[in-house]
Amino acid sequence: MVSKGFFRGSRELVERSDGRHRFFQHRGERCLSALVTAGRGVAGLQSSPPERKIEYFDVLSQINDHYFEARSFENNVKGRFYRYNDETERRFRSSVTEELSRSVELLHRLLIAHDALLESGGDTGQRESVDRLGSTNQSSSVNQCEPVNQRDSATRCDSTGTTRRKQVATVSRYTGSAVRGGWYPVIQSYDRSLNPGERIAEGNRRRRQRLFGQQDIPGVKQLLDTPLFEQITDDDIVRLRELDRFVPTEGRIVTRLNNRQPWLLAD
Repeated sequence: MVSKGFFRGSRELVERSDGRHRFFQHRGERCLSALVTAGRGVAGLQSSPPERKIEYFDVLSQINDHYFEARSFENNVKGRFYRYNDETERRFRSSVTEELSRSVELLHRLLIAHDALLESGGDTGQRESVDRLGSTNQSSSVNQCEPVNQRDSATRCDSTGTTRRKQVATVSRYTGSAVRGGWYPVIQSYDRSLNPGERIAEGNRRRRQRLFGQQDIPGVKQLLDTPLFEQITDDDIVRLRELDRFVPTEGRIVTRLNNRQPWLLAD
């Protein structure tokens, strides 16, 4: 778990790069820049209680740890295809599947922490139930807007609605940044680990074997299809699309998953 100093604006941070993504370094610890940005944004929210922020930071920290574990794993297996050792190849595919499933679980935890920030109350101090990215419980909104007269009602409701929309948009941008710059790079790294690094035609053939299986050795896709592991579901895609609306099309996570990792999506 990384130090909370990354998310609270320590001046001792030094920014570096691992050749693929930028990260901050602090007293021997590393944290992806996108996660630092998201964490600092959440730390500055005035409307969310400290315990909700800590829960959010904990998930960011776990995603960060998973990223550097994924890069280490990728480097260790680079260029290897265990063509003469079926048991080793089977363990390799199982390990990749387990880590991809773990990453999906972390996505779910991040979305839960995201919702908790919004549920903990807007700037009005009211607690509201949140549907996905901020559709609030209507009865709660009515109670907030009980007025002395109709003009006061309209003014108060407009103000509350505007504040709420701004809060939802702000938190969604932070979470979207964490997904694009923290969570998805983990998926990319384990995806790259499936490449045996051989000549293009041979490498592509062996990558397909690792994904879809051959003979008696199941592939990652087949393993993910079992109840033991997590995949990206239609509900997850809906949530990711809601976060994607703040970025250009080419940077959207749903677009990348559909184009590059369709095998991670549940049928």
